[in-house]
Amino acid sequence: MRRNAGVGTILVAALLAVAAPAQAQERACVRQPTPSPQPTAEERDFQGWIEARKRFGFRHGAAYVRLLAERGRFAVYGFPATKREIDYLWVRADLTVGPRGERYLEAHAGVDGGLSVEDDWPREPYLLARFTRDVARHLAALKQRLPMPDNLRAKRVTYSRQALSRAQDRVGRDDDELEAAGFHVQSTGHDISRNVVVVDLATRRTDAKAYFAKRYGRRVKPIVRAKDPTVVECTTSVTFERSPDPRTLTIGYDSGGGATFERLELTETADRVEVGVVERASSGPRNADYRRGTTTITLATPLGDRPVIDARSGRRIRQTGPTPGDPACPRLHPPRGERYTRAEEELLIADNPAVDDYLRRHDDVYGGSTIEGGDRPYIVFGFTRDRARHEREIERRSRLRPNQIRTRTVAHTLDTLVEAARRIGADTAIGSGFLDGYGRAGFFIIDVAIEGQAVTVHVVTTRPDHAAWFTARYGPLVRTRVVGDRFECAAPQR
Repeated sequence: MRRNAGVGTILVAALLAVAAPAQAQERACVRQPTPSPQPTAEERDFQGWIEARKRFGFRHGAAYVRLLAERGRFAVYGFPATKREIDYLWVRADLTVGPRGERYLEAHAGVDGGLSVEDDWPREPYLLARFTRDVARHLAALKQRLPMPDNLRAKRVTYSRQALSRAQDRVGRDDDELEAAGFHVQSTGHDISRNVVVVDLATRRTDAKAYFAKRYGRRVKPIVRAKDPTVVECTTSVTFERSPDPRTLTIGYDSGGGATFERLELTETADRVEVGVVERASSGPRNADYRRGTTTITLATPLGDRPVIDARSGRRIRQTGPTPGDPACPRLHPPRGERYTRAEEELLIADNPAVDDYLRRHDDVYGGSTIEGGDRPYIVFGFTRDRARHEREIERRSRLRPNQIRTRTVAHTLDTLVEAARRIGADTAIGSGFLDGYGRAGFFIIDVAIEGQAVTVHVVTTRPDHAAWFTARYGPLVRTRVVGDRFECAAPQR
């Protein structure tokens, strides 16, 4: 295909999706600097362990946490811990006022300032009750109704939860007046520990504290989170479709959280097309919805074989759908994933956390599990050594019957398999879904899954060397399964 001969450098910096104003508009989609090497999954997990232990007040130095991880004992929250710390966390999880305590607090709602779980390591955690008066009397009465009375304390506060709710409701009713006064309320909520209603604001006014104090008193605390209610942001463009008009493209981009399309920033050169989708989004809390947005652009010259680049990340955007003149896309059959029969699901549900804890503590030899047996299913646990001993230990901890548990000796640990799958996934993300080249020159990855003692890569490719290439790059653990030969007709599994 001929490449736009004679075009030269076009540099169409116009904002084509929405008419640009006469004055220059600052670009939102600016190429981000190349990040320093990203932390590995293990490094992110390790930092998460440190932060979690710090929140509970546990010792959290890096060397100490690494030592705990090597010992292989983990808390229900997923971080390494000592037996005493695990016991502490179970006590914490069990802290409750119970039905009788709840009825007492409901009967005294006019003085109830709220409950919270407080950490006090190395002493036991406790429930902290708050009352606006007669603290000692309410504490004694509540202790008589609690399942764990020794883990209850109380303090005096100025406002009850009822009083805070009334103040919060008043802020809600005043929303239009506050907006007219220049205060956009993003969210409101109780802060029990500070005994106030917190109001998150977007405003350019500098007197928010004084204004809210005069209007609502000390029970309402304004916090200015932003100057304006909305912000413009560059989002990620991920796909494009061609149309019968060789100058027209439909761009697919990531969106959600209530954001709306604002404009599109386009730059054309002789050897590439860069697109940047700009959205307007809330500067405050956003909902968690995700959607794929689309917008249409018209180029100055036909696209030809120029790559389409996401202006924000610098990565190549993948074409979806056939090029005009090519055959229609065939129907592909993507991998179905794991599906269990009812008997197999009951088998999985019947097992308990004690087995998971045991397997986690022996991850240096554990090689994963499979469900086998057809109509009479059983779980097969793999271990790289000492299979018989591990089978006895699992039977001792499991709620399954002995004939529902089996073991076998395997060559690879589950951690080894997971690391191979993670490497493939990370490399695929860098290549915008492709490995070893874009389009038919490379491999388009649909899915990476651990199946038994292998990592299976479902791939779209025309290349006959797929098995050899993946083995050479990722080792003999990896096997390929070709599910199609036209990348533009396939969609990766989310």
